[in-house]
Amino acid sequence: GRRLRRTTRAQSLVEFALLTPVLMVFVVSVIDFGKMLFTYQVITNAAREGARRAAVFDETASDSVVRAQIVRSLSLVAGEDEVQFVAPNEDGTCAPMSGGAAGYVLVYGCGWSGARDSDAVVGIQTDYRTVLLGRFLGNGGGTFPLKTRMVYRNE
Repeated sequence: GRRLRRTTRAQSLVEFALLTPVLMVFVVSVIDFGKMLFTYQVITNAAREGARRAAVFDETASDSVVRAQIVRSLSLVAGEDEVQFVAPNEDGTCAPMSGGAAGYVLVYGCGWSGARDSDAVVGIQTDYRTVLLGRFLGNGGGTFPLKTRMVYRNE
């Protein structure tokens, strides 16, 4: 009786010791994935808000007003000093001209003061640095590129 009870307790302790690290890795990975999804949602919303602000005809919708809208929308994931605006290519694709500096949220756009029926484009990209997820999915650096692009027709 007594020996069997002691063995059962020891077995439970060993099982707990073996499963706890696996469970902790799983929980941290789920939280990390949720934060990455949240960051993607925020940059997508910021691109949408910026493109909408640029597309709606308004005399006050200058580049600085559109930029301020984008920075305000990005405030949940990046400070004002972490947002870097880069010039788009001039080949008509409105892609970023350069990669920009690491650790920044890169914003590019074109057509912000465009004529009616032209496109107002805002693109945002950043590298999301993970805690554990990247190491388990084979991404050695633990970073995932997040990119979004919104196109609205100028009204």
